[in-house]
Amino acid sequence: MDSMINVKKHLKIIFFVLSVLTCIVLTYYFAFSARLDHAYLHLFYLPIVLAGLWYPKWGMWTAFLLASNFLITHLLLNCSLLKTDLFCYAMFLFAAWGLSFLQKFNLEQKAEINDINKLIAVNPIPTLVINKDHIITHFNHACEVLTGLSAKDMVGTNNQWKFFYPEQRPILSDLIVDKASEEVISKYYGNSYRKWPFVKGGYHSEIFAPYAGEKGLWLNITSAPITDSKGEIIGAIETIIDVTKYKELEEREKFLNTRDRLTGLYNRAFFEEELRRLDQPEYLPLGIIVGDANGLKLYNDTFGHAEGDKYLKLISVVLKQECKNEGLVARVGGDEFTILLPNTNRERIIDMITRIKKRFRDMKVEPINPSISLGFALKTEEDEKIEQVYKQAEDNMYSNKVLEGKSFRSSIIASLRKILAERANETEEHCNRIKELSVQLGKRLGLYDDQLNQVGVLALLHDIGKVAIPDQILNKVGSLTKEEWKIMKKHSEIGYRIALSSPEIAPIAYGILTHHERWDGRGYPLGLKGKEIPLISRIVAIADAYDAMINHRSYHRALSKEEALREIKRCAGKQFDLEMVSVFIEMITNQEIDNKGCNIRD
Repeated sequence: MDSMINVKKHLKIIFFVLSVLTCIVLTYYFAFSARLDHAYLHLFYLPIVLAGLWYPKWGMWTAFLLASNFLITHLLLNCSLLKTDLFCYAMFLFAAWGLSFLQKFNLEQKAEINDINKLIAVNPIPTLVINKDHIITHFNHACEVLTGLSAKDMVGTNNQWKFFYPEQRPILSDLIVDKASEEVISKYYGNSYRKWPFVKGGYHSEIFAPYAGEKGLWLNITSAPITDSKGEIIGAIETIIDVTKYKELEEREKFLNTRDRLTGLYNRAFFEEELRRLDQPEYLPLGIIVGDANGLKLYNDTFGHAEGDKYLKLISVVLKQECKNEGLVARVGGDEFTILLPNTNRERIIDMITRIKKRFRDMKVEPINPSISLGFALKTEEDEKIEQVYKQAEDNMYSNKVLEGKSFRSSIIASLRKILAERANETEEHCNRIKELSVQLGKRLGLYDDQLNQVGVLALLHDIGKVAIPDQILNKVGSLTKEEWKIMKKHSEIGYRIALSSPEIAPIAYGILTHHERWDGRGYPLGLKGKEIPLISRIVAIADAYDAMINHRSYHRALSKEEALREIKRCAGKQFDLEMVSVFIEMITNQEIDNKGCNIRD
């Protein structure tokens, strides 16, 4: 490439020199041989002038040479100089200088244009340029990479729309070239554009191009006019920046600022803003539904917070689906939800609550169906305080929760007993036998009726914490490892937390926690000894051990009644209360109680 440029340069010089020499030789030949008038001789200077223009670096030297040659020739022919001759001499100099100046100016312009072309070409920002006829004149490499379109196919066409839209329509640069009004620009760009403050007549816009890339792109577009020396628009330049990643981060940040991270519902901060915004006459009547998830603490204590989170997510899904586009659903607390319903009425709110409750009733979710207590209030008058309306909805919810709570907790306990029976192969007969043995022993020990009731409930639910123990440990055939036994021991603590979360069985919570304590202090989890252990726990411990021994287990054969009583007596004063053991042995010896069919690990 460089060698070709050098060859062309040398050819220019050779042509220029030959042109000058040829013109001088012809001038003298015709002047002295043909005796032509000197006016005609001037015609031979034309190639020299053209040569000077072609090689402007020597333009002034060409003019000086031609003018001097003219004077010398004239003197040789006429032996004198006239004023006209001097004028011609000056004109030659002026013409050559002017032509040389113009050529130099043109070259500088061309150099400037070449510099602009190079600047656009190497610009890392995707850039395209169109002329006043909307034809693409520049389409740089960065633009090729972004759009997937080649400059070869784009330059010389008016297909600048192809990257942005499925069919032809003006882009921002086209509108600038057409000197479109803001009304026309807004027709195509809506409210997404604004004037560019750095260049007069320039515009900036951020748009989503659904047909760009695989899934559409967010584009930051800036376009400005290109004007001539008179200020007339002769084209437009446009830069295109892919801001999809930044937009996604922005949307993500906005989502996190307004949404609850667990459920995806709106958070409390956004709810409070919306509550203030909707507290206007045009949104009346404004309905507020307040909800509180039933049994979340019980769920967390039984199955862990991860399962509790799933419980909340299920509730959130139902609320979103039933609310649809009617209002705004928010999680405003740990187990609290709120729905805002603008321009509604009492009938629509009741209908929504009915649909929500039906959805929860019809669910078949393991281990326990989710449930929520709901209450509502309606603001109908402008002068009503929205805070009072919200409090009324909250109070109504709590009233309903009291009415529904007992039956819900009872259903949870029943569900947990069912789960335990299925997972640990614990039959209802086994639980009832322990209950019967415990209550009979309690009567012989002189317990009151309320104490006997606690003994009976504890006998049924003492192992309720085992619902949270993994199946592979709960039903393992053979001895447990040290780590497995450590996990198994947690069931009494889990059962304790379950009982505390339900007022109906809270009185026996401590009994559940201590039903594996030993008389000698070597039990778990607290290491209590002697009468530090609750009375009801000592009673159930004996009944449970006896029933376990006389029924088949995966880790031992069933013992006879006599063998089991001997083992109970052997453990008296160590594992069991000595006095209770004596009463229990007497009770079993003097009564016929059928104890069969239990398969539960203690």
